[in-house]
Amino acid sequence: MLLLALNIGGMRSHLFGRGASGPIRSLAVLPLTNLSVDPEQIYFADGITEELINALSRISALRVISRTSVMQYQGGHKPLREIARELNVDAVVEGTIQRSEGRVKISAALVDARSDRNLWGRKLRRRSARRSEPAKPSGPRPWLARFAFI
Repeated sequence: MLLLALNIGGMRSHLFGRGASGPIRSLAVLPLTNLSVDPEQIYFADGITEELINALSRISALRVISRTSVMQYQGGHKPLREIARELNVDAVVEGTIQRSEGRVKISAALVDARSDRNLWGRKLRRRSARRSEPAKPSGPRPWLARFAFI
């Protein structure tokens, strides 16, 4: 949220105007792709996706598509413009997550679906507080505060 308030990385400008395609009034956060070797980490990826949706939903000028609606695109291979058209959104947040050996790597990008143009992207790496932390749907909440792109 601080990034939006201070317009760091031009995020506020991309969301609320000055873009070639116009302001972004609606977006969908697609399920983060789990790149971890352990398929059980999908719960962690889903939890981070849900937290991103919840954080962006706090922006009153932005219509954010629900988790239930975007989960149908998990693991799919549809073109981004087709997904955006089906969900009736201006932009999409997509990304990957990898969690292994006490480390988490998250990559996220904001893409203007009208032009298929990448507007913003960040890669983040953090050490896990606990190496053996189990993958649970409720696990991401403490993590989210440490990732600065929200």
